Amino acid sequence: MASNSEDLGAMGARRTPPFISSLFSMVSDPRTDALVSWSADGSSFLIHNIPAFASEILPRFFKHDHFSSFTRQLNFCESL
Repeated sequence: MASNSEDLGAMGARRTPPFISSLFSMVSDPRTDALVSWSADGSSFLIHNIPAFASEILPRFFKHDHFSSFTRQLNFCESL
């Protein structure tokens, strides 16, 4: 069994999961603002057109275009 120190990266920070890194890049990319953007206070993100988001944006950042898979992954990350 790995100790907590083995699970931690430099300076005690955990490695960011790839899904979270891709999600941040996707929402922060100004080219995607018409379909997904940060809320006014920056505490959440908004999807403005789900069908277009799934077909145009998801395949650019993930290996699929399934909105249900995207939401399942979001729900999984929420429990971390």
